[in-house]
Amino acid sequence: MALLPTKSLPHQAFATAIQPRSGRYRYFSTPILLPHSSQTRSIRRYSYATVQKARLQEPITPWPVAGPSVWRQRPTPFPAAADDELDHFATLMERNSPKPESSFFKAPPVPTLDMAVKESASTAPLFAKPTILRPKRRILRASTANNVAEMPLLQEEDDGEVGLLLREYLEGAQPPRYDWRNRAVSRLSPQQVEQWFKQRRRYRFKPAIDQVTEGEPYYAEIKHYQSKFLPLIQLEQLANDAVLKERLREWSEERLIEEGYRITGLSGFWQTATFFGRPVAVFSLGPGEKFGWNRFERGHQVQLSGSVEAKKKLEPYLGSIVEVSDTKIKVTFDEKFDLGSYEQLDLWSSDVASQRMTEAVRSLDVNLENNLPIGSATREPILQGTFLRDVLLQEFRNPSLESPSGGEQDLAITQPGAFSEDHLIQSWAHRYIRPSPIPIPGDPVLKDLNESQLKAIALMIGNKISLIQGPPGTGKTRTIAETVKILKAHFQVPQPILICTYTNVAVDNLIEALVAAGVNPLRVASPGKVKESVAQYSLEAKMEAHPLNPELDELTKDLTRLRDRRDETHKKCLEQIRDKSPRVKSTIARYEKLQAQIKRKDSMAFKVRMTMLHEITHSADVICTTCISSASLTLHVIDFPVVFMDEASMCMEPASLIPLMKGCQHLALIGDHQQLPPIITSPEALEGGLGTSLFERLINGKSQSIVQGADKPPPDSASRSKAVPTVMLDQQYRMHPDIAAFPAKEFYDGMLRDGVVDSKGQVHKRLSPPASKHLRAVASEKPRTENGDVPSMVFIHHSGAENKRDKSRVNETEANIVCDLIEDLLAQNPTLRGESIGVIAPYAAQITLLGRLLQVDSTPHQRFVESLGEFRAAETGSIEVKTVDGFEGREKDVIIFSTVRSNTTGYIGFLADRRRLNVGLTRAKRALFVVGNAKTLRTGRVGHVEGAGLVAAWAGAGAKNVKFDIAVDIAADAAAVPKDGPLKNGGESSTQTNPPAVVRKTTRAPSRGIWSRYLDWLDTCGLIYDWANNKKLP
Repeated sequence: MALLPTKSLPHQAFATAIQPRSGRYRYFSTPILLPHSSQTRSIRRYSYATVQKARLQEPITPWPVAGPSVWRQRPTPFPAAADDELDHFATLMERNSPKPESSFFKAPPVPTLDMAVKESASTAPLFAKPTILRPKRRILRASTANNVAEMPLLQEEDDGEVGLLLREYLEGAQPPRYDWRNRAVSRLSPQQVEQWFKQRRRYRFKPAIDQVTEGEPYYAEIKHYQSKFLPLIQLEQLANDAVLKERLREWSEERLIEEGYRITGLSGFWQTATFFGRPVAVFSLGPGEKFGWNRFERGHQVQLSGSVEAKKKLEPYLGSIVEVSDTKIKVTFDEKFDLGSYEQLDLWSSDVASQRMTEAVRSLDVNLENNLPIGSATREPILQGTFLRDVLLQEFRNPSLESPSGGEQDLAITQPGAFSEDHLIQSWAHRYIRPSPIPIPGDPVLKDLNESQLKAIALMIGNKISLIQGPPGTGKTRTIAETVKILKAHFQVPQPILICTYTNVAVDNLIEALVAAGVNPLRVASPGKVKESVAQYSLEAKMEAHPLNPELDELTKDLTRLRDRRDETHKKCLEQIRDKSPRVKSTIARYEKLQAQIKRKDSMAFKVRMTMLHEITHSADVICTTCISSASLTLHVIDFPVVFMDEASMCMEPASLIPLMKGCQHLALIGDHQQLPPIITSPEALEGGLGTSLFERLINGKSQSIVQGADKPPPDSASRSKAVPTVMLDQQYRMHPDIAAFPAKEFYDGMLRDGVVDSKGQVHKRLSPPASKHLRAVASEKPRTENGDVPSMVFIHHSGAENKRDKSRVNETEANIVCDLIEDLLAQNPTLRGESIGVIAPYAAQITLLGRLLQVDSTPHQRFVESLGEFRAAETGSIEVKTVDGFEGREKDVIIFSTVRSNTTGYIGFLADRRRLNVGLTRAKRALFVVGNAKTLRTGRVGHVEGAGLVAAWAGAGAKNVKFDIAVDIAADAAAVPKDGPLKNGGESSTQTNPPAVVRKTTRAPSRGIWSRYLDWLDTCGLIYDWANNKKLP
């Protein structure tokens, strides 16, 4: 690394400094000439990548002071990557320089690196590593001889390391991909952007992955990791396939249609307009005919097949839904085909996720720390590994291995983060991680951020890896957006940033927050999975708007015409061969010529497409996608040294690895292990640990809390080097304080504070509860009234029994209560919209029943028309009815939670999972209605069959429709015996929630579970309403 001067020093010469990787430094005074601006500048530090071998001696020619024209010329041996900053002085060797007239230039001989060492070794004092400030980003220009300064040479005591990076550079090694002194491409002028892309057009290739061999770093840990997760991934995929096959095999067509998994009797046609170049088919039942209730939504993968008679003859096609209405469904496919006999759509699944997770786990074999793939000026390797193996593999070390001192093998976190060389960023991060940071001129302007959010941003920027715990409503999305804004808009870092989440909904929410923050995002997703409000930021939209798109369209049309001619020629050739025509040779020659033309055109189209993708991805401030989609082919044009992962606690650990295997060296995991865990279908995979996210594993390990008062004590000194720094966002802005009170106490040890109350103790008006007779019924005798007389939540107690429907549960009494609540809310609040109301139910059968009751134009819907009128009754059609999983990361003004379970034995199944209850109770902003049998929930017995209870809880009912019925299938078998295990004596789980595979019977009475404590709290606050007696329970 090189240090350049901040101002003119006594001599009229400029010295260079090579900063070693470690060790002490010597002071040298050999003058090296370089142009320097008269304006005072910050000390600059120049960094290079690790390269091949170095030359021991190389003469250093003094820089000719000949004005700006000399500065603009490109030295032959210097690569283009440093064009936008100071050129290294050693590249002047091949310059033909005019002899300077000043006497100063006549005196010193042409120095070499060894001469510099010999000259200064005896008198050089030792001093500590200097403080380096980040420079203002702009190109220096040479001016006059007076702008030449001298600076001492810094060098490690080991003279053999003198100028290591310089000497390596002189032998043609490549510079680093991301020089900290460069500016983000999105912040350059159009002329600079054009020049930047011209200099960086390289062919990217995928190097082979070699299996790690014994003796290499982390060999035992990698084998342990792979032996654990690879079988679990396979088990999960087999379980998903079994669910789909069982549903299609055992369910009748009537049930598939009734449950919303299939639509038959369709007719389709190809619409003229494409969906970003992909053909779109439109399916309907007939002119104006509406579909019945179904689960088909935008972004879902579907299978198109023929009628029962034609199925054996027709090949099914997979596609993605891009638009759904009451009368038509639009599906995009890879190519066009004859739609004549196709009339059936089924919800489908894919094995893409398991394939990409498997590849990510295998990519741990790649050693990027010590064996970075080598490219050239025209070829650039695609990075297929991560620099974070020391963090990921800490808990997988072999206990039998011992260090030379006799202790346990230590895998400390050794690699620096992506911004470690930028001292301006490090200065800001180190100041703002502390309470009451001292701002200095030049700091980014930060508005409306609380102290924990500032600490989280500083932690995400300043550390190689960090964990940000974000309880409900604490502004995780805002914190991520502000972090990206600081890095890209203020510090203008050149490193590409990737943001991944578990769900597409969360990605779209992040896009909206990033746009509001003033940064330029790029949305990458499968067709149909992008919300229309952010479609302009999608990759497809950017491709259509690119200047090269007309050229690509023309090449695509040429390819279509050539392929049609080739097919005709091939058909004609077969006929001539059959007829033994003498013209067959000329036809074959014409066919081969067409094949060559197709290959040439295809190559040209590929080159244009790759150029477009390269320019679009590198021009964005941040790229947003899901963890699974981060491995898509479209993102092979770019590597990601910086990754921020939202919803990290919901991702299976192998899925979290996918974005990390693109050269990640800087990672921030944002999530909350007190909310929903990963969705697991296989009981065996769940038992093996697939249900524990990377976020949860790290935060329950040796994480080091940054926030005062955190529930985890700091690690001891022996484990501090391996601690992952953590910050919890501790101020919520979503919920009325009444709603947030119990979750804050129960799940976050009282650390979660309300940010919705002003200095006078008044709640913001936007969170005022809506008018409701049920809220008023418990308000008159409410003991605590500091936030107003009308509470924001109530528990509706009833004794209506649950029923078993197939393998699921349904409670018709409770469904009617939910409808009464909705009817009352719409009647008393004229401005309340149906889209502001959400209904949560844990069982698929209850979801189906509520969906039918609220569906417009259905027979049960007449009750709403009669009481509300047709206009207000139409609002029920926009009310969302989903499971807890479906509402993860979402919020509504009003939430109605239907618990369903009501029986005399007190079994509640997976409702006892404390994390699911946390999510269910924290989705509402203004009002929360919980409907259930208080006696059953207080008892809270839980049974397990092969771990079925929690598998059902995590099966994704509502989050992924293809897994919807696994919840109902297993939940019904969540047995009728309490057991001692993860759900302690029938209570809720604490830290470990993975159920064992063996059924254990016990007669021990259940302990006080999470529902019992919640109902006790409600009872203390006087918030339980008896539906049968129409009054508050005493």
